[in-house]
Amino acid sequence: MGSYPDVPPEYDTDFLFEVPVAAAGYPLAVLPAPIAQRGGAPRAIDLERPLGADLGVKHAFLHAGLGWGGMPRHIVQDELASGALVELSLEASPVLGHAFSMYACWRKDAPPGPAGRRFIELLRQF
Repeated sequence: MGSYPDVPPEYDTDFLFEVPVAAAGYPLAVLPAPIAQRGGAPRAIDLERPLGADLGVKHAFLHAGLGWGGMPRHIVQDELASGALVELSLEASPVLGHAFSMYACWRKDAPPGPAGRRFIELLRQF
């Protein structure tokens, strides 16, 4: 599914392509989930716009705690596993700074099985 402001409560989603992250000590990383994207969140630096497509610089800035932003999961998976970076749980609406976000979506009472999870992983590689 694409950017959709309200996901029905009986559905779960998994962000494809990029995952919103911040350093473990960054203010957004310690807020209870989901983080409100409009009005409720504290001022935070979204590293999407100033850095454009330079993932190396953006990754370094994120690691240094200078802001938050979306990164391809395969680039940050080790830091997520170690706790150096934290995946932000944003409210179900378009991720700030993205023109169009994509999510895998399924009913909570019927989560994807092995083939479905593999399909989602393959979609992330594009």
